Amino acid sequence: TLRIAMQGLDCADCAAKIERGVQKLEGVKEASINLFAQLMEVETERTMEEILPQVQKITAKYEPDVIVTAYEGRKTTAQNQNTDT
Repeated sequence: TLRIAMQGLDCADCAAKIERGVQKLEGVKEASINLFAQLMEVETERTMEEILPQVQKITAKYEPDVIVTAYEGRKTTAQNQNTDT
């Protein structure tokens, strides 16, 4: 599953159109946007490098001001700690 940040996306209708567009891409099984988190999850076997430019193009068609990037996430303190004892 790829996670893609959708910074500035605030239109539910546009989000639905973007989801439908991404779901039509070759190799995509599922695409869903969490509008509150401004995050898209794409279920695919393709790589981020293959999918991201296509998602950016589809998004620009409906929401040209939205910034679409690979989601980096935030590491929590627990993730930074060594778990070996």
